[in-house]
Amino acid sequence: MTTVLVLLAFGARHLLAQTVPFGGYPFLLFFPAIILAAMLFDRGSGILAVVMSSVLADYFILEPVASFAIERPSDWLAFVIFVASGLATATLIESFHRVYSELSLVHHRLQAAHDELTKAHEVVRNSEHQKDILMQDLSHRTKNDLMMVSALVQMQSRTVADEGARAILASARERIHVIGRVHDRLTRRAGSVVVDVRDFLCGLCDELRSAIVGSRPVALLCDIGSHSISHAQSVALGLIANELITNAVKYAFPDDRDGTIRVAFERHDDEFCLRVEDDGIGMRKAPDADGNPGTGQRLVRALALQLRGRFEYTPREPGTAFTITFPSESAG
Repeated sequence: MTTVLVLLAFGARHLLAQTVPFGGYPFLLFFPAIILAAMLFDRGSGILAVVMSSVLADYFILEPVASFAIERPSDWLAFVIFVASGLATATLIESFHRVYSELSLVHHRLQAAHDELTKAHEVVRNSEHQKDILMQDLSHRTKNDLMMVSALVQMQSRTVADEGARAILASARERIHVIGRVHDRLTRRAGSVVVDVRDFLCGLCDELRSAIVGSRPVALLCDIGSHSISHAQSVALGLIANELITNAVKYAFPDDRDGTIRVAFERHDDEFCLRVEDDGIGMRKAPDADGNPGTGQRLVRALALQLRGRFEYTPREPGTAFTITFPSESAG
């Protein structure tokens, strides 16, 4: 093919020589053949085109014709420049060829890597989706089991004549219900199962407002930031909030006294803080003043220890305030 290109260039030059004065450019039409040979094939083909063009030009074009001798110094200079330019052109095009080939190879490798990465992302996405489905199914099953236990406790309470025992069973049923609410709010984030505190505690306050406060003149207000906590933390936190709010409703406002219960949750640096306060009648003595706190207080303290936190009681005028401070999972 290189030979054909050179012969075509030579033939075109021979045909055009009668009408087009090439003057001092006898090698002009050989350059397209050299460039095409180097571009279409390789540097060796370009060099072959240079050699063939040089031989044809020397023998058939330069004086004396039909001889490899060159008479005029200007023709010698043109011949040397043509050979040097032809070789340089073939080498340069070969370099472009090599760079283009390497770039194409890199592009193919990058495309293959992109395809593999896309497949890996798809596998991870499918895996995460499967985990979400499994978590939702587990949460649903657990919630159903807890609701069954709650129903059994309620049925049992109806058969108990002692009011104290019935109150204890009702309290246990409320705590089971709180744990069930946790499973309603489970989500996955960054590979971990978490609960949004604002959704969870606000929902809990709404239920307590309807179930316990009822028509009593007691306002239950929430000021809760949106924070994510772990499943284990949310169970303990929900039980603590339920216990403190329930006790405030039952004991802080006797004889249909009006008042306000405020529930706040916020984060300070690496710690979370739950605060439940009321403006009721207050407590006659600190929860541990006699060294024998009630069942609710013991439960709150035990859950605070489970959170690796601190339980604090602050008397107010009027009312009381309870604060639970515990480290976040990242700080722990």
